[in-house]
Amino acid sequence: QNSADEFSVSRINGGGGLLYVRGDYGALDITGNYDARFFSGDGGIGLPDNVYDLHLGLAYIARNMNGQAARIAMSPGFYSELGDISTDDSFIPFDVRGIQTINEQFSLYLGVAVFPGFEETIDPRFGARYAPTDEWLLDIAYPESRVTYSPQPELDIYAGIKGDQTSEWKLDDDNELDTMRYNEIRAYLGVEAPIAEDLRLLCQAGGVFDRSFDFEDGFVPYDIDDAWFISIGLGIALE
Repeated sequence: QNSADEFSVSRINGGGGLLYVRGDYGALDITGNYDARFFSGDGGIGLPDNVYDLHLGLAYIARNMNGQAARIAMSPGFYSELGDISTDDSFIPFDVRGIQTINEQFSLYLGVAVFPGFEETIDPRFGARYAPTDEWLLDIAYPESRVTYSPQPELDIYAGIKGDQTSEWKLDDDNELDTMRYNEIRAYLGVEAPIAEDLRLLCQAGGVFDRSFDFEDGFVPYDIDDAWFISIGLGIALE
């Protein structure tokens, strides 16, 4: 096994709704999303200065009267280094799921995420959602499980664990590593609370485990030590 030298990562990510249309049999949701990561050094393994993805989220949910639904989502966009935008770095990951509602409190889903052009091409999606009361929501799922407590409207307190096996970026043409992949497992606690009209504070902290980088040139994955993280953001409602 190979190990990376010490380094740190700063991450800026977010997005917002662009269009939401709901009809009798389904709903269309279009969002814009960005995620940029900046590395303090190359870790002794040739990490780039930064990577990013900039993509649209296109999701359609079709429902029927039997509690069944189908969700189709796509994320067309660029997954590359900052300053190196080209059609070679554009991809269209997509996600297809079947959803079965058992009753008002319990539902199940099963599906698959597909990443054409990525090294990790297929990743399953499955889980169960249980809402025993208006205050509690439990998601037991892959790749993310989470429990949320909402003691009052607009206030969410939650904890969860999430695996990331599919983050991948195309590197600059002059970088001999060509493509970089990243894997991790993240455990977290968080809160989302209103701080003003149409403004919410988002705070999250936790640990990151089982981390590694891998490159398309055939290197053995580089293991990375466990680390802690903290994330602070704002949610703004725009009309």
